[in-house]
Amino acid sequence: MPLYAADGCSTLVQLRTLIGGPQLETIRSQASAHDGPSRWYNTTSRIEGFQELMTTDPDPHDNPHVAQSAEGQSGAETGSVETGAGDSAVGGVSLQKQTLRLLGAVLVLALIVAAPFFRDSLEPQAIYVQEPGHEQTGHRYLYDERLGWRNIPNWQATTHGRKLTTNALGMRDRPYSVQKPQGIYRILFLGGSFTWGYGVADDEVFSAVLEERLGDRQQTDGGYEVLNTGVSGWGTDQELLFLMDEGFRFDPDLVVLSFNLTENPLYNVSSVQFGLAKPMYLDTRLKLGNVPVPKPGTDYPQLTCSADQVDLTIAILERMAEKCAEHGCPLVVMKFGAFHYRQHSEFRDSENIQTELTKLESRFHAVLNNDSRIRLLDLDQAFTARGLVLDELLAGNFDGHWNAFGHRQVAVILHQFLKDQKLVGPDRAPVTGAE
Repeated sequence: MPLYAADGCSTLVQLRTLIGGPQLETIRSQASAHDGPSRWYNTTSRIEGFQELMTTDPDPHDNPHVAQSAEGQSGAETGSVETGAGDSAVGGVSLQKQTLRLLGAVLVLALIVAAPFFRDSLEPQAIYVQEPGHEQTGHRYLYDERLGWRNIPNWQATTHGRKLTTNALGMRDRPYSVQKPQGIYRILFLGGSFTWGYGVADDEVFSAVLEERLGDRQQTDGGYEVLNTGVSGWGTDQELLFLMDEGFRFDPDLVVLSFNLTENPLYNVSSVQFGLAKPMYLDTRLKLGNVPVPKPGTDYPQLTCSADQVDLTIAILERMAEKCAEHGCPLVVMKFGAFHYRQHSEFRDSENIQTELTKLESRFHAVLNNDSRIRLLDLDQAFTARGLVLDELLAGNFDGHWNAFGHRQVAVILHQFLKDQKLVGPDRAPVTGAE
């Protein structure tokens, strides 16, 4: 989803779109072969099959009424007496046979016609959503009643001419099994559009670059798999739900959360984002609301959260850290977003915006730096320390997202951080859970 720009406010930077926020369009059963499994049946082919069945003469031994007619005919031919009544009986059986065939055909046809209605009531049709301009971006998603939307599995497209692929698990990544291979150290990434890789090719996304830097499975420390589960537009709330519902099934040894300081707090207190309904926590106790998530095109309730945006987001981060600790995997929070507003020509000279940005960072740092369950990587500080310039990170891409150079810089910074924290490399902790 597009990056949002900022205007100052009392407690949190209020955001507005730099390049018009998208309203996702709903599409039903209009997807191509790569849109994932469609639940529509091809009724035309089924009717053709039914017509073929009607022209096939059934085996008499498979039809008791036909068998009865054959026995009656045999008795009439061999019996000692032939009467008109016997002829009437045979004629009655023949008429009965034709009637039953007709009734059977009507019943089969009725079932074929009714099948879609029964099917949809038991297993609703998949609903796909797409962004305006998807012809260029290739960005389409699948409605999810728990998460709001998610990536379409096995999706192949191009994004501004660059390769865009998801695997069978819906990840913007190469194929992986759910079960972790023996001896492999798994890193699972959570995040939104920056993690998903908005506007760059598959092999340019920072998670793919990191895996390349970590090397193949022939390393002395056993090898690595880096799983990118990012979904464009997700908030930290949706990422937590995914982690608890599905993410831990991959048995990660390390979880890395991409946290956009200037967007995620706002997403987390909204029950509607980018024209789509989404789940939402209603308070800092993380009572979940808006689930099942209303389908696209229906009336969306506008829920409100009783907590401050920052307080709610901190509660989500703390719950994520708690769950990671329960599963024996460290949590890295990779924070970014402030660098954009400190360097962008529209905002860097605004004292109000810069003051609010510093306050916002301070509130999160006060918690994240003092939680032993969380390792904080401040990308904003790292970008500044490396002498990077905003235009270098964004040039040639769209909606304020990192370009291929930006993603490579993130991968380099992250790789060094993980080595310094002894989370990768020969000094890292042993692999957990693999059999």
